[in-house]
Amino acid sequence: GAGGIQLVHNTSSPADGDSLSYINWMGNDDGANGLTYASIAVKSSDVSNTAEEATMSFYTMNAGTNTETMTFKGSKVGIGKTDPTYALDVVHNGTAPLRLRAAGGKSSGTHTYAYLQTSDVANSEMALSIKSFENDYFAFQVLEQGVGYKDIVLNKDGGNVGIGTASPACDLHVKNPSSYAQIKIESGSVNQQTYFTMEADRPSANDTIANIQFTVAGYLAGAITAIRGDADNKADLLFHTTGNERMRIMNDGNVGIGVTDPKRELHVDGNTL
Repeated sequence: GAGGIQLVHNTSSPADGDSLSYINWMGNDDGANGLTYASIAVKSSDVSNTAEEATMSFYTMNAGTNTETMTFKGSKVGIGKTDPTYALDVVHNGTAPLRLRAAGGKSSGTHTYAYLQTSDVANSEMALSIKSFENDYFAFQVLEQGVGYKDIVLNKDGGNVGIGTASPACDLHVKNPSSYAQIKIESGSVNQQTYFTMEADRPSANDTIANIQFTVAGYLAGAITAIRGDADNKADLLFHTTGNERMRIMNDGNVGIGVTDPKRELHVDGNTL
């Protein structure tokens, strides 16, 4: 078969799911076999009066098979999805990367970005902003137009978050696979403090509020534990090594070494200091 374009019109009175028409782009392979290299096909999805819907499918040749690669169905677009459920429904089943790219050079102080926007109402939309600044760093931000940057919530309904690990073992698991791991909290303004807050609702005295644990190869080597006193604004601090409590600072200021209920400013168990 020689190459060419084929236009086929099937029916002007279709039923649901009928093929209406299609266009084929045809040509030979190197074995003189006639092939359809690409097609556009249109069918009636729904012919109900006032509810009419059409589907337009785009086919391209891939590894010897004419494959449906993109589909318009009503107001929905599917890429790799023949029956799209969402406004843009993308399914990728291959091994090649899936990329959304903003191309173009950047001068000093500029950036490229992509927006995922939830509304087209002026000055009120929320957008997920993904930015690359001068190839130096990558920003992941949520912006409300006319208001400013908003909170980002990860895994609101559960699930662990991993940074540097594909198998996080807790709510937030940070791992550096090639060097030491470090977490830094810094105030960006002069004369501003920084806070690291650990909060728990513990209603009874001696309930554990929070722990800082030091582990080696999965074994607990040391810990600092805060336990509730007889009120919400009172706590004792316990210091442990190798699984044993070594020192306790009471909420009244007394310190005990080897003593869990110190009666003086410094209360040491034993006869040797």
